[in-house]
Amino acid sequence: MRFSLAFLLLNTLLLAYQDNDLDGVDDAVDLCPNTSFDKLVNEDGCPEDEIYLGKITFQIGNDISFDEFEQRTDNFNFFGNYQYRKWNISLSNANQTSFDSNNNASTSSGDLYLSTGYNLNFNKIYSKIIVGTKIALAKEEVGTGENDYFTS
Repeated sequence: MRFSLAFLLLNTLLLAYQDNDLDGVDDAVDLCPNTSFDKLVNEDGCPEDEIYLGKITFQIGNDISFDEFEQRTDNFNFFGNYQYRKWNISLSNANQTSFDSNNNASTSSGDLYLSTGYNLNFNKIYSKIIVGTKIALAKEEVGTGENDYFTS
């Protein structure tokens, strides 16, 4: 019984904190992962002699789908994100090209989404508050044609 309790306690302690780069900052909040263990870091895990400028992410993709009438639809997707500490700003869009059975193409630009968010961390519980807007760029046949706001 004692062995089981000791084993359970040891596993709980091992899983409670993870620091792969050994800089003393939990990986969940480390803004500069893979910092050398011999450097002095601030509370964000970044070296004290360096300035953290944030992180930029871009994702570009394409998907193709066919319906039951073998009409093809191509979507070009774009996503950009800038993150600084716990804040981030995102921009995304999708452009659609549809082909009919005669291979005639019709192109429409999708709506543009712009949002900002803040990451919250509470004892291993992670959440994000987002406020954004949809800027209507799509044609009436594809979208609503109206600007909109959203939160999550």
